Amino acid sequence: MSTWNGIDEFNAVVKFGGFSAAARHLGVSTSYVSRQIDRLETRLGMRLLYRTTRKVRPTAAGLRFAKRCRDLAEGLNEAMDEVRGEERDPKGEIRMTMGGRFSEQVVVPEILAFMRQYPHISIRLDLSARNVDLVEEGYDLAVRYGVMQDSALAAQRLVGRQLCMAAAPAYLAARGTPTRAEELAHHDCLTGNTNFWRLRFPDGHRNLKVGGRFSAKNSADSLTAAALAGLGIIYTPRYYVAEYLEDGRLVPLLEPHWGEDIGTWLVYPDRKNLPSRVRLLIDHLKRELGGLTSV
Repeated sequence: MSTWNGIDEFNAVVKFGGFSAAARHLGVSTSYVSRQIDRLETRLGMRLLYRTTRKVRPTAAGLRFAKRCRDLAEGLNEAMDEVRGEERDPKGEIRMTMGGRFSEQVVVPEILAFMRQYPHISIRLDLSARNVDLVEEGYDLAVRYGVMQDSALAAQRLVGRQLCMAAAPAYLAARGTPTRAEELAHHDCLTGNTNFWRLRFPDGHRNLKVGGRFSAKNSADSLTAAALAGLGIIYTPRYYVAEYLEDGRLVPLLEPHWGEDIGTWLVYPDRKNLPSRVRLLIDHLKRELGGLTSV
């Protein structure tokens, strides 16, 4: 049974001076109002109303209780008005974390567009590659890449990223151009957070172990610089090397084996009732970026 049961009826009786008037105001029967107040008095173990055949008036305890209940009801109404107002004109702060050039050059501009649309929402960004504990550190939203492993978090796929393999003409002139994926074992491959490359084969995707003289965790820009310097073969989201493929500074390799990475995700604490401002931002990013089948 809810603690609030009977309180609306009690407030109405005190305000309108009788059971019948309270019942008319609430749109219920007089007997229903009487039963609710009887149950409320039983739960409290005290009489709240003096009842006579001619009138009803609060006891001393009832007067004190009525004032507190009135304050509570007003506070509840104010809270509901505030929530409704937030839906119409959302406000408040969103704490968000993400890292990488894709986040800075693709996601951030959409966040700024969102802020122009909702002038009373503020955004606090942590642009870093560290794996933030969203719940522990109080973040509302994150952009993450790859496989989502934390089951305590909710994740929505934002966009896939087309992977691309390439090398500089100077490297290929010195080391030769691979024509089969198996030949990568004999080449300098530029690795980031893993030395396994997820390649496409006729029977599906397989992870191929590679290695080389240069690796750089959490920095696709460093790997791209190494590829441009002729230090090896890069396998990275096409977004990072598209301009170099177009101007010839990098040469595409083994295109039938290019796959798509696991994806880019919007990640947030698994709460059933997300603040409307966070839900609006998620919807905005999915709408504006979800149409990019791959980047």
